[in-house]
Amino acid sequence: MGYYDFCENASDIIGCFCTLVLAYKGHREGRVVQDFGTSLIVELTNGREIEVSRDEIILDD
Repeated sequence: MGYYDFCENASDIIGCFCTLVLAYKGHREGRVVQDFGTSLIVELTNGREIEVSRDEIILDD
């Protein structure tokens, strides 16, 4: 499934749950909270917010 197969446009991904391709300090699961076009802010399950590029996450169904 491609990135845009899941969400019709960029604003649709805010609130989507995702998995990081590479874990950040042992954490992989999170939720997209902001969209800056080429990068996203993801809130991890531990509460930490990190900036990632679009190709660093997989959107969960």
